Amino acid sequence: MIVKTEAIVLKRMNYRDTSRIVRLLTRDFGLISVIAKGARDRRSRLGPLLDSLNHLQVVFYRKAGRDLHLITQCDMVHRYSTLTEDLARLGPAIAILELAGTASRAEEDGQPLFSAVADSLKSIDEGNDPSGVLLRFEMGLLSLLGFRPDFRFCVRCDSPVGPGSGTKTANFRLTTGGIICNPCSRSETAWQEISTSSLEVLVALERSSRGDSAYQITCPQDVYRESRNILRFFLRTHVDGMNNLKSETVFSTLE
Repeated sequence: MIVKTEAIVLKRMNYRDTSRIVRLLTRDFGLISVIAKGARDRRSRLGPLLDSLNHLQVVFYRKAGRDLHLITQCDMVHRYSTLTEDLARLGPAIAILELAGTASRAEEDGQPLFSAVADSLKSIDEGNDPSGVLLRFEMGLLSLLGFRPDFRFCVRCDSPVGPGSGTKTANFRLTTGGIICNPCSRSETAWQEISTSSLEVLVALERSSRGDSAYQITCPQDVYRESRNILRFFLRTHVDGMNNLKSETVFSTLE
């Protein structure tokens, strides 16, 4: 069956002498792999378009039960041109692609995740803080997967611990995740203190993932690292394949 859909190129690899296999996140079919025959030929129209980060409209032969489909046509919808010119933008953009590729599943409705990826790449491309956009994407990804944490209340006693509660510090539970207040932490065996600044960022991100605020979340690098580590803990805990992401080496360039 011939189908058409929008897609974002996650990655590509050479295949045989002239072809490429391309991993796509599609709006309608989730994560798919396509083969682009002859894409490495300099006369090919497909080849120059099938680069990572490109937002395309693609036409391909889809066969149920097959892991690899044949792409026959693609047209550029949007090229995020500034992302490849600046490592500070490119690093978070690559991380977004890898996170999406790890969390997505084939043959499922990909529209919510596709829209989140496209919106995030566009936001970075337009000059918004790349680190803040990446944090917001990670929180949104947890929400899409059904694991959105609540950083406003202690997970044990339900007392308020977020901004405005009057507490100067809170603690992050290292067993199953979640924020615990200082009194409850005395009964825990594994926890780490989290700064008020990071807690404020995480609450803002959680509200943002519900559409309550905009993308522009900026913070110092130490707050960014602490917030990122907590969100990454949740992703590793709940999503298979989140360990040892290649983009971790990219994150180190942001510190």
